[in-house]
Amino acid sequence: MNRHVAPTTFITVTPTMRALIENVIEDLLLLLDEIDADPDLEDETEDVEHDGRESEDGC
Repeated sequence: MNRHVAPTTFITVTPTMRALIENVIEDLLLLLDEIDADPDLEDETEDVEHDGRESEDGC
């Protein structure tokens, strides 16, 4: 019941690693654009704020 949790290991993100991550993200966005019928079409849901959470008033 009292298990020890392994410590979190942090890694150093080098400029090269950051560039690779950015490239993968860009490639994934391009893939989604290819899959979607209209790559510029955005979700028009009004009750979701920019960060994806619902607004506080519930609308």
